[in-house]
Amino acid sequence: MNEYKETIRLTLAALREEGTADRGHSARQIIVTSLRGLLGEVLANAINRYTDGKKGEAVNVLRYEISEDGYHGKARAELVAAVAEAFGCKVATINNQFNKDKDTPRVVLIVGTVSARKALGLVLPEIVATVDVLSSQVMNAELKDRKDGRINGVRRDFRRSYMAGFGYGVAFMVRKLHREIRNGFTDSDTVAEIQVAEQVRVEAKFAELYPVLHMDKGIKLREDGWLAGRMTGYVPRDGVNIPDVRRAVRD
Repeated sequence: MNEYKETIRLTLAALREEGTADRGHSARQIIVTSLRGLLGEVLANAINRYTDGKKGEAVNVLRYEISEDGYHGKARAELVAAVAEAFGCKVATINNQFNKDKDTPRVVLIVGTVSARKALGLVLPEIVATVDVLSSQVMNAELKDRKDGRINGVRRDFRRSYMAGFGYGVAFMVRKLHREIRNGFTDSDTVAEIQVAEQVRVEAKFAELYPVLHMDKGIKLREDGWLAGRMTGYVPRDGVNIPDVRRAVRD
């Protein structure tokens, strides 16, 4: 799996070197290639265990700590959660408030199979690092000629919305790749059944680990930043609705 991580590292280096807002397409194509390989491995592991008559992989939790750089931790948490769910995992959060205690980490709890958690552990840091660069570039390009483009609140909300939108765009892409990989098998119906069985196991483990959850207050999203992030992350503009983004929180 490390080969996919290295590919994204190279793309991130190119983004930083060129420092232009039009590199999103290249970043997206590299991430597509990397994710396709990772998803293929995750699915292959599940299929091989099924065909060999073995029990499914162990399901447990990955604690993913979120960077608070630039005070955009909640937006990064939303990105991470959206991508993890697309991998077939279930998520909850800890300390996912805007004005949280600075000494207490913000954490996304990702419940999934060994393969899914390993893949996410490799790729999520690189996706987050990529969107950190892109969100700043796109924000500067989009707001430079606007009268309110220098207002701190406008810039902050645009960037946060871009991050969250990018996460949903990548999640859309992951689900699309999942379908393409599944349909590439001769017996795609059986593969679909295996995926459903894996999802049931993940949901059962999640309910066992976190039986009591409540919803947080969500995150404010600007339409311009959200759409820019989603389109960079692989979603056409048409038919995109901004959701009421709230996450389950473990006390």
